[in-house]
Amino acid sequence: MIALLALAIFEIGFKQTNYSRDKKINFLIKEMEALRS
Repeated sequence: MIALLALAIFEIGFKQTNYSRDKKINFLIKEMEALRS
């Protein structure tokens, strides 16, 4: 479920500016790392 939420955030970020997209990707990476620990 969190993966789907992260994917949705990534998709939204991908449609915005590169700066905003990078922020979303960084958030996605942090979410995945938090999920592992």
